[in-house]
Amino acid sequence: MNTTEDIRILIDRFFDGDTTLKEEQRLYEFFQGPVPADLEELRPVFQGFAHLGQKQEERPKSVSFTRRKTWAAVAAVVAVALGTGIWLKEARQMSIRHFPHPTLCEAFVYGQHITDSTEVMNQVAVTLQALTPDPGITDVDNQLKTIFTE
Repeated sequence: MNTTEDIRILIDRFFDGDTTLKEEQRLYEFFQGPVPADLEELRPVFQGFAHLGQKQEERPKSVSFTRRKTWAAVAAVVAVALGTGIWLKEARQMSIRHFPHPTLCEAFVYGQHITDSTEVMNQVAVTLQALTPDPGITDVDNQLKTIFTE
């Protein structure tokens, strides 16, 4: 029952997903030998499926491969840790270069550079008072809460 017509029917059923494993095996075996010219283009497809169906015999892993894998993992962790440490150090150095005085309070008010923290906070309070709908709130924290929650 390996006639070309039977094979064509099996091919149609195969692509419809209606073949049994035994029928698929017949197709794989058929495409190992000579096939009609019009079916030749399907040879690589069925040879590929036949190859997928073969079980690969597993070799036991050698101890040296497992050790190499472990050492590679350890090296990767060390490299990531060093890289993170260097990056954090550079980020801190850059922060210190750009912001040398973390307690420095400065603002530009109407084009004037102000560095006195009392004067800066007075200017912030005046600006927030103009934005706050409730004139009874005088401290900056409550003014900001009022502005951003409405």
